[in-house]
Amino acid sequence: MQQLVDNRWFALAELLIVLAYGAVVTIWPQLGGWLVVLVLLPCLIRIVSGRVTFEKSAFIVPLALIVITAGIGVWAAYDQQAAWGKFWIIIGAVAVCIALVNQPRANLGVIASLVGLMGVIIAIIFILINEWNTQSSDLGVINRAGGWIMANRPSIGSLSLSPNFVGGLLAILVPIPLALGLYSWKKGDRAKAILSLAMGMVVLIGLFLTSSRGAWIALLLSMAVWALWKISVYLSVKIRKPSQLVFILLVLFLLIPVLWVIGTFPGGVVGLADRLPGSASGESRFDLAVNTARLIGDYPFTGGGLRSFPGLYSQYIMVTPYFLFSYSHNLYLDLFLEQGLLGGIAILAVVLGGAWMLIRQAREAREDSLITYFAEAVLVGILIMLLHGMVDDPLYGDTGTPLLLLLPALAIMLANTENPALTMTDQSQGTGYSSIDSRIRRIVIPGIVLIVFFSVIATFQRSLFAIWYSNLGAVEMSRIELMNWPINKWNDNPDVAPLIKAENLFYTTLIYNPNQRTARHRLGLVAMQERDFIRAQYELERAYDIDPEHRGIRKALGYTNVWMGNLNDAAMMLIGVHEAESEMEIYSWWWRDRERQDLSAQATEMARLLHNNNLSNLDAGDD
Repeated sequence: MQQLVDNRWFALAELLIVLAYGAVVTIWPQLGGWLVVLVLLPCLIRIVSGRVTFEKSAFIVPLALIVITAGIGVWAAYDQQAAWGKFWIIIGAVAVCIALVNQPRANLGVIASLVGLMGVIIAIIFILINEWNTQSSDLGVINRAGGWIMANRPSIGSLSLSPNFVGGLLAILVPIPLALGLYSWKKGDRAKAILSLAMGMVVLIGLFLTSSRGAWIALLLSMAVWALWKISVYLSVKIRKPSQLVFILLVLFLLIPVLWVIGTFPGGVVGLADRLPGSASGESRFDLAVNTARLIGDYPFTGGGLRSFPGLYSQYIMVTPYFLFSYSHNLYLDLFLEQGLLGGIAILAVVLGGAWMLIRQAREAREDSLITYFAEAVLVGILIMLLHGMVDDPLYGDTGTPLLLLLPALAIMLANTENPALTMTDQSQGTGYSSIDSRIRRIVIPGIVLIVFFSVIATFQRSLFAIWYSNLGAVEMSRIELMNWPINKWNDNPDVAPLIKAENLFYTTLIYNPNQRTARHRLGLVAMQERDFIRAQYELERAYDIDPEHRGIRKALGYTNVWMGNLNDAAMMLIGVHEAESEMEIYSWWWRDRERQDLSAQATEMARLLHNNNLSNLDAGDD
């Protein structure tokens, strides 16, 4: 049994199994619970044979937290069937991480080739299925190339992949086959070099055809950072200064004029983004990010639930019963919204911790070794992942979730491969750490962390209790209101009996903090459904005083003022709510159909005021 586990082919087979599992549950998530035994089987074999190595790593704690918070995310989700599907995909991502960490040094070349092959497969599938006539690029050359491809490619069915999703994945994968090709060329292995570089070129072609500007920019910026590092190493030898110091000075030298341009350009970063070739989407992405950040504040402990972004955003930010967005187009916001602050921090801890671990170990690697080339490619890929994550989210918000921890796992694998006898918490041999130092790190530091943790709890006890109860109330409310979402029609049932438990949790919240935004906002929404507009106005005005920029609060308060007859106040609230005019026109007949002529008349008048206001804004813009 031990010989089996120690064999390099066992580790490779384990990796292939978990990758296959991730692919299957992405396409058929309902099979995840049945097939998870295949993922657990290699781990059980390792445990039985006494060859488990990953349990000593500091990364086992954040990985466990990822699984735990994902499970909580299933509990919190309004659509638990969809949430279970994503849960099994996250299990696959964690399994990929563990399988990669257990890879021996002998498998490095095979794994680099496998990553390149994954990129090639994704690129080819995209080229074979993308419809450039319906998802046209903003660049004519790409449209022409896409049209030629569509006219000459074979038909493989009606599959669909988002170009931005594909672009993000290809951008983070492409450095690895290119690095493997350069290393093979330097070592004189021309056949492997040509094959690897060819894989890299296919991935680059696929990336180009996606027309994903965010992926392009992330790739170019990351390669620029890598080039600066290489220049820093070269200059440090010439001037006899530490390469890290030279690198920091070079970055600052280039960053200062960049920040000046951003600061002086009309509209800042958003204005610059809108000036890029293609459609202007900077402002919409910025608004989406700002609104999602406020939504996270409703669910900081538990998260809003896996696969819950569409309903939560539509219901509590846009105040509409229709599907608008499937995710926030931001990796960090999606993590924190779906799995809470703890789950998001745990995932980022694996990503950043793996990168930091590899950076420390890469300093000791030989310049001409495969590990050096591989390590630099992985670090560039992680930087692409982090940069692209600010503008899109193929690794968590879309179907790339099985590869969420791929790059940090490669980083941990390479760092451990360079020093195979080294573990993250047992470094007393060959590192200069004494047993006393090890004891301090194992006992004293965790003790300090616990003391600080409980001190914070004691200091902010009332505020934390308020956030906790409001979080529970928000989960309870969203699970009831978003059952079978989207229903594509407004809720006209004034019965709020199913929301009594959520109301009680919000009132408990106010005992600890009368100015808790989530509680006031949600109590106002309950009162609106009950048609108690006086109480709704009181609660929503309190919520507005706490957070006047919250779009969902402003819209709900604006509509409440309409039903109260305060049309001028409503108009002030509804500035920037572009859909309000058309919705008021709909409400005009909606209330009339329910024999509320008074509210119908107020909706009609509000639609007229908003129409005139919009015309005035257009005239001002023309001037």
